[in-house]
Amino acid sequence: IPLTIHPIPTATLSTLTAKCADDETAQTITATISDDLDGDGVWTGNVKKVSEKTASFVPKTAGAGTNSISYEFTSLAGCKAEKKLTLVEVFSMPEITITPSLTEVCEQGGTTSGDITMALGGTYATTGAQTPTYSYTSSTLTGVDATTGKFSSIGQVAGIHTVNLTYTDANGCKGLASNSVKINAKPIIDFDLQTTICDYESAINLVGKVKYESGSFSTISGGTVAFSGTGGVSGSAFTPTGLAGEKEITLSYTDANGCKADDVKHSIVVNHIDV
Repeated sequence: IPLTIHPIPTATLSTLTAKCADDETAQTITATISDDLDGDGVWTGNVKKVSEKTASFVPKTAGAGTNSISYEFTSLAGCKAEKKLTLVEVFSMPEITITPSLTEVCEQGGTTSGDITMALGGTYATTGAQTPTYSYTSSTLTGVDATTGKFSSIGQVAGIHTVNLTYTDANGCKGLASNSVKINAKPIIDFDLQTTICDYESAINLVGKVKYESGSFSTISGGTVAFSGTGGVSGSAFTPTGLAGEKEITLSYTDANGCKADDVKHSIVVNHIDV
């Protein structure tokens, strides 16, 4: 009686490439069988069987983490190959945040104007095959450093501005984040003052006025107002009694947002009248 001895098949699996968890591109994993035997292949894991010797792996479908894929083959003669196992990593997507050093600033003047910096936070890969990259942008701010997100409040338009970051981590996976910074306009001030006065006249009431950007002046209400001068100034009044010659009066103002205006100075000449 003839005796047929069938070979024991061996299987070798091709290598899959580690990708980011948002990658929808299918990769094909192929089983190479010794002697090119035909038979039945069973795939197990986050793959979709395409044929007895191939399967499809989609990173986004599989999900982040280490994915285990196994393959078992039985030849048409009923001979089984040793079970094969392969692992493929799917990288987690960065979950990032950006936090400005100040969320509300003065365009110029005051203690909160000047450079604003951004701090990166969240969960992201810092070690991997690639060098992380940063791309900061804003559609309304000027001078935003693309790499650090740093910008100056000086010269910016008042309002709420959004800063965006596109970040690529060490695995090449991209994350997006945004945050807002409110920029308050620098106040512009002035006050009316007659050019001359006699030393016997009554005190003058000093009234400051303020405007913002292209607006109109209105009487100052709120904030911190201070009049000072080279003589005769007390509170918001100028009293000429006992004075003579040119006197300078200065108005200083910091608004309710903490934004300081440039000081404004006007002069008044006090005429002494001998009686």
